Amino acid sequence: MAALAGAALAGAVLPVVGDSFIPDVYGLFKITWQAVTYIPKSKNMALNKVIVCLLLCIGLGCNEDRVDCATVSCLGAPSIGLKIISDKADILSEGNYSLEDLSIEGDTAGNTGLSLEPDPYSSLGRILFIQDPDWAEGRYSYRLLIGNGIRLQLKATFIELKAVDSSCCGDVPFLQNLEIDGTSPPMTNGIFIISID
Repeated sequence: MAALAGAALAGAVLPVVGDSFIPDVYGLFKITWQAVTYIPKSKNMALNKVIVCLLLCIGLGCNEDRVDCATVSCLGAPSIGLKIISDKADILSEGNYSLEDLSIEGDTAGNTGLSLEPDPYSSLGRILFIQDPDWAEGRYSYRLLIGNGIRLQLKATFIELKAVDSSCCGDVPFLQNLEIDGTSPPMTNGIFIISID
């Protein structure tokens, strides 16, 4: 009986896409029907039903679900958000400093960018974001200069997170640790709070 089922499947044309095949439903039905009609009528019709179900399950169950990468949201490049406080006030929202008053220095600061964005949790606050598309796993050191008098030493450590489905998303760096002037600052809502008092 197994030889008959194998012979019936041998006549099937199953298209191959990548490393999986897409079953031809009409072809599987035709082959199954040929197998059933070829098997001599026996006293055990249950065996014929089992063979039919087995052939259909094998044929229809082998289609792998492929993920459409256009529908997958991958993590973007990491950014470091800083809220800088002096005398219990956000120094970037008081009008004291603008983006032109901020700069960053370091051996790897060539592509590092700074941006000021409104704080979604405070109507007056602004958050300084530091971003670099070249960040990878490792440790980075920077000096953040604010105006003429404030200098902060930043040390950021990134680890590389493995993508769940690497066929769509590559591995991305993830901020593991941040030190400002040798200490780890507190974080609120994903933003580091830096007190320069």
